[in-house]
Amino acid sequence: MSEIPPPQFSNYPRANYTGTPFGRPPGVYFDAISDAWTLVKSDLGSWVGATLLAFIVYVPLVAIATYVQNGGTLFPEPKHVMAPSDIVLGVFASIVAATVLYILSGGMMRMAVKQVYGEQISALDVFAGFKNFGSAFGACLLMLLAIYLSAIACLVPALFVSGALAFTPVIVIDQQVGGAEAVKRSFNALKPHAWLMFCLLFVAGIISGLGMCLCGVGVLFTYPIYTAVIGLHYTYFFPRNPQPAGAPMYMVDPVIEDK
Repeated sequence: MSEIPPPQFSNYPRANYTGTPFGRPPGVYFDAISDAWTLVKSDLGSWVGATLLAFIVYVPLVAIATYVQNGGTLFPEPKHVMAPSDIVLGVFASIVAATVLYILSGGMMRMAVKQVYGEQISALDVFAGFKNFGSAFGACLLMLLAIYLSAIACLVPALFVSGALAFTPVIVIDQQVGGAEAVKRSFNALKPHAWLMFCLLFVAGIISGLGMCLCGVGVLFTYPIYTAVIGLHYTYFFPRNPQPAGAPMYMVDPVIEDK
């Protein structure tokens, strides 16, 4: 009796489109958007609550940045000229706001990871990054600076960098590493897939933005899809090993025998 070796990655869990998230070989998969929605709607209350909490924190920070940049008003006069000092302070406040949003989004990405491995989630998981705030803030700040600096050089490198660093927020939370290390690990993992990852995030971002068409309320249901897509892909590149007890494994290739 002889056995035919299974193909590479055959022991990874495969797609189960009836409702359970799954693991895959490292790569970028556009059909993961559908799986992300399946993931979100399986615990919609937690995801909507997490999104609402994230916006409650983020929107006031944006308002503060706008207030500072406009010289002490949210609604400047049409001919208002911004002072250089206000512009600098406004840009700094905007970077802080964006970095905090990335940390909050990283918490939501981590929610997807927890669900993949059968763990319970709650809306408060959105704040997971604040447990190690220094590293999370540093990682997201480095990520933003890398994107901004590459954008100054040329728009094209910025698109590549944004794709390559997509895992940075969730790595620093899930793997408990420093900011520079999180950036390094994300870049090394996604470098061969950076362009495709950017395209995936662009499509997921459009879907997320469609929620604004419903008086803004719909974004509570669509933004989680964006973060869950990244969280799902993170598990493809950084699967837990060994798999925890009860982790879903589906459609493993059978060993073919001939007698």
